[in-house]
Amino acid sequence: CWLCKEECPFYKDEKIHDMGQCVQCKAFNIVGLLIVDNRNPQHKVDESNLAFLETFANQAGMALHNASLVEDLSREVTFRERTFKSLPNGVMVLDERGLIRSINPSLLDILQISNADVTGIPFEAVRLVNDEEKFHAIVNLVLKEGKNYEGIGETWTLTLPGRTLKLNIKVNPLPGTGLRHGAVILFEDITDVTALQEQLFQSEKLATLGQVAAGIAHEVNNPLAGVSGFLQVMSSRLPEDSPERSAMQAALKDINRASGTIRDLLKFARLGPAQKKPVQINDVVEESLTFIQFQKEHAGIKVVRYFDEKLTNVICDPDQMRMVLTNLVLNAVQAMGREGTLTVTTVSQNGYARIFLEDTGPGIPSENIPSIFEPWFTTKQAKGTGLGLTNSDRIVSDHDGILALSSVEGQGTTFIVDLPLDQSDW
Repeated sequence: CWLCKEECPFYKDEKIHDMGQCVQCKAFNIVGLLIVDNRNPQHKVDESNLAFLETFANQAGMALHNASLVEDLSREVTFRERTFKSLPNGVMVLDERGLIRSINPSLLDILQISNADVTGIPFEAVRLVNDEEKFHAIVNLVLKEGKNYEGIGETWTLTLPGRTLKLNIKVNPLPGTGLRHGAVILFEDITDVTALQEQLFQSEKLATLGQVAAGIAHEVNNPLAGVSGFLQVMSSRLPEDSPERSAMQAALKDINRASGTIRDLLKFARLGPAQKKPVQINDVVEESLTFIQFQKEHAGIKVVRYFDEKLTNVICDPDQMRMVLTNLVLNAVQAMGREGTLTVTTVSQNGYARIFLEDTGPGIPSENIPSIFEPWFTTKQAKGTGLGLTNSDRIVSDHDGILALSSVEGQGTTFIVDLPLDQSDW
């Protein structure tokens, strides 16, 4: 080799090199070999022939090299596009004018929109979060100053039809022209993670509450029993029309209400593991409705039943589930008062037995709905402890089920209980 000589790894003293090995040479950017043969040995190759061949080889080499670069670039672009499209998090790319240049499929799924609807329009025209004014100010600051927005410790909310998303958002600048920058906006959907964290926090809070409740109940119950007994004895010694007797009876009512609260606390604290077995849920629902006929103050309430007779068994603790359904029925009739209609429906859906309890009461104000399963939250004033729905939600969750509600103020409330069906019946 005229350049590498003995340094060539394929160099051999005794014979001419194999030219095919030169393609592997690191010293040259070889894209191919031009091999020329003279078919007529009487005609020698002169300088003009060599000059033409060198010019042709150089031009052909440049063309092949450029084609190789284009092919490499095409592969790189394809790789980047596939990577962009396969990212699990949402990505939006803006130019220095704030126009949307590209958006990946994950973000399209999050926003429930089409790529054709947003490409080339200002990012402000697309609803990306609920607090649009604050978000627009952050993105425009990145476009103007070229500084990152990391969004550490800040969660954004986006409300879409039928769901509310929790998002982590980051905004990074891209090189632009002049004093402006482009931007890449990263959206991470943390809705499920947030829900799991809240569920864990709720479980820990309920466990602590149960321990505290048990201690309080034991400390308060005995003194209350003593006071109640004393008041009953003293009341019995007073004349029927005595003002003091009326006052004592009022005090006894308050003590009984306090005792009821303590019973709820103990029930909440002592809720043991479920004794699950195959149960016909229609029977449990029917048993939960029987007490209404003995409630004189709710005699005007009509109960309508739509039971799926083909509903297979549910694996549950019948006593615990009866307690849940009775509590929901009691809430419904108390909300309706003396008149109304309670519609109870059971159906089979996607491997679950679904129970609907729909009342025609006043409904729940929208601002109260997020707190409805919280401990101590009640709308019954002095008549409720705020533990019934918390306990019910806890029991249903322990059965791998879901307790949910739908309510329209002025129209009524529907509680929905989902319980897994017994798969051995399938």
